[in-house]
Amino acid sequence: MTDYSRGIRRLPQAYPSTPDNYYRPAEVQNKRFTDEENEAMFDKYVPLHRGMREVTHGVMHWEIDNWYQLPQVTQSRELILADQRYQIILRPESNVHKGYVSVFLTCFNREQVQLSNPCAYFSLVLSNISDPTINHHLAFECRFNKSTWAYGKEAFISHHNLTSPASRFKEAIMQNGTLRISAYVRVIWDETGILWEDMRRVPMYPIVRCVGLFRHPEYHYLGPMLQAIFHMRILRHAIYLIPTTAHNPKTSVASALQRLFRQLESSQQPIGIEELAIALKRNNITSLSMNSMHDFYNIFRRKLASIMSGNVATGVINKLFQGRIRTTVFYPGTHQTTNFVEDFYDFHVDLNWFHNLAEFFTHYCKLMPLQQNSQVPQFAGFTGNAQQRMTFEKLPPVLQIYLNRFDVDPGTLRIKKSDSTFEYPQIIDLSDYKSSAADHLQWSRYILYGAFFHLSVPSDPHAFTCYLSPGAPTRWLNFVDGQVTPATHYEVFDYNGAPDPVRIDRDDKRTPFRRSEHVYMLMYVREDLRDFILNGSDVMALHNVF
Repeated sequence: MTDYSRGIRRLPQAYPSTPDNYYRPAEVQNKRFTDEENEAMFDKYVPLHRGMREVTHGVMHWEIDNWYQLPQVTQSRELILADQRYQIILRPESNVHKGYVSVFLTCFNREQVQLSNPCAYFSLVLSNISDPTINHHLAFECRFNKSTWAYGKEAFISHHNLTSPASRFKEAIMQNGTLRISAYVRVIWDETGILWEDMRRVPMYPIVRCVGLFRHPEYHYLGPMLQAIFHMRILRHAIYLIPTTAHNPKTSVASALQRLFRQLESSQQPIGIEELAIALKRNNITSLSMNSMHDFYNIFRRKLASIMSGNVATGVINKLFQGRIRTTVFYPGTHQTTNFVEDFYDFHVDLNWFHNLAEFFTHYCKLMPLQQNSQVPQFAGFTGNAQQRMTFEKLPPVLQIYLNRFDVDPGTLRIKKSDSTFEYPQIIDLSDYKSSAADHLQWSRYILYGAFFHLSVPSDPHAFTCYLSPGAPTRWLNFVDGQVTPATHYEVFDYNGAPDPVRIDRDDKRTPFRRSEHVYMLMYVREDLRDFILNGSDVMALHNVF
């Protein structure tokens, strides 16, 4: 059976679409609801979820005394919320589904013809007029606009279920032609500007002011990383400073990157990375399997560092991504210690052992036995086993964390994906893990800049996406192949993909997406340098950053 849950676009010509022309039945006086009762019903029928932020809410109860005298289309009184007029439209006999009742909620602007696209999360409830616990209800989410001014369900309830007691109720909803129709309406703040929008008919570029990259059939996971590099403006400008006049345009990675980024700056349509892919292959940088993504990114980073050497952009990669770890070895029974210092560019987290960043860094920097293959010098009084502790001597401006989400099944030799959960905070503070030599570093807080996911779509095993925050820390963009859409803060940090708390009637049936099971890389930017890295253009000033 076809579901017309998108609601009615236009009412039949016999019933003009001006609300003032509709027949309104007399409303009977019956049970009145207290404010406390109404508020309790809001929590029951339309509980806030998934980070929703409410603008206002209201309820209207429409009590009908003689159902059998209703015309083909009738409507309730008005409910005014946020300068919008909401009304219930009722068809006792559906135009589409014989034997069913149709119920809709309409929205009109009070003063202007053009709506301001209010987003309403509402529940329509048909209940027994003397016992409101005997009811049938459905929740809806709708972005009202000029073309969608009424929303609900054609086959809301059958005549049989309306007039006959359900197994869990002692009476029918309708008794002697009387019943109550209620609308519990929450107006929801539209954080992204596209809440519940039909993405097929709305151009995204005027909203997000950037475009996507089509996925290359060989370099499946390169697109999200390129977007992350592009939106770090200081790194993008450093790439522009690479002299390429003497380069072969068909083999130069630097030339291909510059042209790609220029296109991203000026284009209003998604673009491909074919030219860059050709240059990478001609430089023997071939795509690796998913379990070797970390290796590919390291090769790509070293290539960027190489092509930036010998010019004003020299050292930019090291300045942005290089940190330093100090390993201190303690020898029980003596006052002797030895120190080793080494550079690092990222961290590789084993999902079999760690489920969040706090666990990982606490373990990484804790006091532990010295590795058995290490040579231990002999000191007077030294007894027992040497111990070591790692601390940060230099914190990089950009911190990259890779998760071993993919591995090779030794039995089938095929790539397998781990579904282990991993939670990532918006802010991490590494001050507890600094060495004494790093006490001069006042800033040790990082803010999440990018979260990268593998979508695990059976029909598309190479679907990679990312969320980036190139502006304010709470404003996010979602990059999926060639499409870029705004995302909510809650959407990025909804680790477990909570299901709907109530039944919400939608066109598309959603499957909760557990982000904690699909994240494979995280990118954090140091709080004190965030604006400089994402919005700065003075590459020379980067060399003065500590």
